[in-house]
Amino acid sequence: MKINGTPANVIDVKRKISIEYKILRSSGGKTYSLDRGQESDKYECEFTFHGTRDHVTAIVATLDGLRDDSLECELYEMAENYFGMNIDHSGSISCVVSKIEPMRPAGLNAFDLVVSFIPTGITFYGDPVLP
Repeated sequence: MKINGTPANVIDVKRKISIEYKILRSSGGKTYSLDRGQESDKYECEFTFHGTRDHVTAIVATLDGLRDDSLECELYEMAENYFGMNIDHSGSISCVVSKIEPMRPAGLNAFDLVVSFIPTGITFYGDPVLP
């Protein structure tokens, strides 16, 4: 995975995905779902990056540079469907950083960094309608 061109070695991902919909039951007994739309859905991923001090410091410097710009970054070259199965991960995904934890030691000359991203520009494919 890359963050604005900076390589990042992902070792763990915690997904916080919630799809906003309501289940309705008609007076005849049929059940329907009402999707509130993709604007109401929440996609957040907490990534744990691992590497040497220089590697993790480069990621921190990239994220720190976002404060001077528009606070958005581009995630691309992702190995997995981090933000869900029906989201296009083939290109880049625009994100904002919602949380950065302090860098912590993870062994001899190895460090971990936990960062949470919320996508601002995602493209869906497939059938987005609930049954």
